[in-house]
Parts: sequence; structure tokens; C-alpha cells
Amino acid sequence: MLNLYDWSLQRLNPVDRSILTLAVWELSFKPELPTSVIISEAIRLADLLSTEESPKFLNGVLAAVANQCRPKTPVAPS
Repeated sequence: MLNLYDWSLQRLNPVDRSILTLAVWELSFKPELPTSVIISEAIRLADLLSTEESPKFLNGVLAAVANQCRPKTPVAPS
């Protein structure tokens, strides 16, 4: 799976999976949205709705996805 080596989507927390799905879709199909905004909003949702570890996990995954989907604007995990 994309940036989730040795993981299936079914192993992910359902909330994290939903946030990840939305953010990856936005990164892939909404070029007018800034990458940093997409990732920040996903992290904010994870802070509010998911586990303590989720924001850091999603940040790392989404930074890697952003670097693949939007190679002209490299993103470092924050």
C-alpha cells in the first residue's frame, strides 16, 4: 500500500483511514489547495477525533504522499 509498507488499509484505525483517504484525494485532485493546508487540516482532525499517536503517523504518511503527488513542492514532516 502507498507508504504503508507491510500494512493493509484494514489494519488502520477507521478514523485514521477516513482522514487519510480524504487528504490523499485532496492532494491528488485539488491542486489549488496548498499542500500545507491539507496536511494541517488532516492533523487537526486526527488531534480531535483519533488516538494520541495518529497526528504524528498521518503527518509522516501524508508528507510522503505529498512528495509523490506534488513533486514540485517537497514537504518535510513537521
